[in-house]
Amino acid sequence: MNKSPINPPPFQNLLKEGRAFFEYVSTVMNLPEVPAGDGHPVMVIPGLGTSDNSTGLLRSFLKKQEYRTYGWQQGLNRGYHDYMLERLSTRLTYLYNKYGGRKVSLIGWSLGGVFARELSKAFPEKTRQVITMGSPFRIDLSTQTNANWIYELLSGHKIGDISPAVLSSLHEPPPVPITAIFSKTDGIVPWQICIEAEEDYGIENIEAPSSHFGFGHNRLVLMAIGDRLAQEEGLWTPFKETDLWKLNFGA
Repeated sequence: MNKSPINPPPFQNLLKEGRAFFEYVSTVMNLPEVPAGDGHPVMVIPGLGTSDNSTGLLRSFLKKQEYRTYGWQQGLNRGYHDYMLERLSTRLTYLYNKYGGRKVSLIGWSLGGVFARELSKAFPEKTRQVITMGSPFRIDLSTQTNANWIYELLSGHKIGDISPAVLSSLHEPPPVPITAIFSKTDGIVPWQICIEAEEDYGIENIEAPSSHFGFGHNRLVLMAIGDRLAQEEGLWTPFKETDLWKLNFGA
């Protein structure tokens, strides 16, 4: 039986993407409190059509928590291309070696999360964990998003030009702890393709009330990221919603 196609987010969600500006201002004015970091390296990968400039607040926040935080240094994210994984593997290896073989946590925003997952599959021995934010890793040929036309413009190809084998492989979770942060009010990507099909030990989904353009500076998303990064390596535990989280989620 063929599954029903997943439609793009409704127009009202798209209209609400403007709240990303207020999410940014709110976070700048009141940075969340999170557990102290242990100084391990973190690489943040931006979303489609953006560069390291878009992840500046997130990286600055993590640096204040004592993480060794870096951008991807690949310029504008122009879509999924095989050569990008080769370039990112060089970047990952550089950070891994720079810190004496200490594993690197990977954070990816939207399409950046797809890259982070695939990179961790290729180099699990160098990856501590992966955190994705609104990342469409369960996309297939029947899926429509509100960014398809932008993807085709920037990448020079359609989603349908990517081989079915590659698209299918994207669905598989990496062999390292993975946290998929998603929003049911996402106005760009259907939330249903941004979550793991099944949660298990080291595999979890976290819902946050964020816009798609606000994931990297939404206060609750930063709280979740700080909590996940602070876990002791090798001792994974599921995310627990604190009273503060619940209060802000309902606000």
